[in-house]
Amino acid sequence: MNLFSGITWFDAMLITLWAGVTVLGIRRGLGGVVWVVIALIAWPIITSMSTQTPVLALPLSIVFGLLAGYLPRYLPTTNSQDISFAAAGGVAGLVLGFVLVVAIALGFPIKQRNYPSNTLPPFLLNAVAESYVVSKVGDAVFKGSDFGKRYVAPDQLSGAKKR
Repeated sequence: MNLFSGITWFDAMLITLWAGVTVLGIRRGLGGVVWVVIALIAWPIITSMSTQTPVLALPLSIVFGLLAGYLPRYLPTTNSQDISFAAAGGVAGLVLGFVLVVAIALGFPIKQRNYPSNTLPPFLLNAVAESYVVSKVGDAVFKGSDFGKRYVAPDQLSGAKKR
């Protein structure tokens, strides 16, 4: 059995993003934890608002972004003497990285219940359609609860407006 048989360049890009966000969490330490908590709280609020009142979503995004950027500056930074801060930041980065990877993997258009839509350029369509990540998380998210969809596929929520 070949472990890499279903992995495409798209999967490699997603895993690289996940690793990068994890490392950023490690480097930020406790600041990374605060950064991730703010992001995970703000994300569903902003996506919910963007479908109901899009005019308020942008200013709210800016406020949460500034909060996530400036609040961690007042926390202790990671140093080589205290590994617990780096570990906490790494776990937080791992969680946020996973949410980002799933959101990007499932963020392409859906046409007549087919994911991804055949309107994508062929090189992208093939990479996404044959993606290991998309195959493992796609069904779980699309058939799952609204809680998970709020983070990674807000347009697929039960009460979302159809465009």
